[in-house]
Amino acid sequence: MSIVRDNHTAILTIPRSSVFRDIVHGLRVVAKRYFLNIDVVHGHDFFELVLVRSGGGVHVTERGETQLERGDVYLIRPGALHCYRDLQDLEIVNVLYLPELLDLPLGELRTLAGYIAFFEVSPTLADSLLPTAVKLGETEMREAERILARVLAEQEAARPGCAFGMMAGFMQLILLISRAATRNCSETTAALGEIGRLLTYLERHCTDALQISDLARGSGISVRTLERLFRQVTGRSPGDYLAELRLNRGAKLLLESALPVAQVARLAGYGDGGYFSRLFRKKFGCPPREYRRRKRPSLQACNVAGDGT
Repeated sequence: MSIVRDNHTAILTIPRSSVFRDIVHGLRVVAKRYFLNIDVVHGHDFFELVLVRSGGGVHVTERGETQLERGDVYLIRPGALHCYRDLQDLEIVNVLYLPELLDLPLGELRTLAGYIAFFEVSPTLADSLLPTAVKLGETEMREAERILARVLAEQEAARPGCAFGMMAGFMQLILLISRAATRNCSETTAALGEIGRLLTYLERHCTDALQISDLARGSGISVRTLERLFRQVTGRSPGDYLAELRLNRGAKLLLESALPVAQVARLAGYGDGGYFSRLFRKKFGCPPREYRRRKRPSLQACNVAGDGT
């Protein structure tokens, strides 16, 4: 059984505005326990990392269904649909996040095939790279629970520096999961290390004048091979990925500075402020000035009330 998108499927859409309305650092943790035996089909425009703590049930997505038990870890990407059924006291922890606002120093982490396979690849490639769900052993699971307890404590206390404390814990969790995923990776991950290094290079140099031919030459492969592997891993072309990095850099500058939009555009790698504004509006749903006006009043907020996904 899998979820099919059609006019007969009732779908609940959860927008990021309802989850991150008072959070600008892009990270929220929600502990949940299900008392009913079924969940509604839903989707959202943010990432949802899920760790199963206890109980069981069936997780249903558009790619099929899997049995759930303690130690299972899975990632729901923006736009994907999922739900639960046949639940038996299922208890999970949801880590909801927006990568464009976290700006994590991934660096060396991208040399781990498990990180690329679990966190970076397109969903269509994920099944071939990780043929089984990422499973944490009991020792790993207890460590994950300790990490999440600290992150939840930071979130609930909302003390100065809470965003830093939450993200430090999140990075530890990513490393733990990536190492576990590396154990599970199939033998088809040989190219992931090179693509991982390329992703890191693009992040560090996204505002430079980059040419795909130069990237391919530096990687020792042809332009066609680079574009094919890049699209397999990320689901996007190198040009689209680079554009997203630049727009995310612009969004961060808008929130962290009072620079004019034209200067933000230049610092984000765009010589034309008008072109930057058009692309920005297409990605974020509003012009740069409006984005800044909406977000800046709550820059100091660290927590949010309400339910998660």
